[in-house]
Amino acid sequence: MNAKLCLNPATTMPTRFEADVEAYAAAGFQYMELWLAKVKDYLKT
Repeated sequence: MNAKLCLNPATTMPTRFEADVEAYAAAGFQYMELWLAKVKDYLKT
């Protein structure tokens, strides 16, 4: 099995989805789990 290192947005719940994406990319992560509540809030904007 070839696992990929990723972050779970539950660890950054107070932060907006787009801020998570920018911060994770800046830290060098290529993958992130999606947290449905954050994605839904993002899609409302």
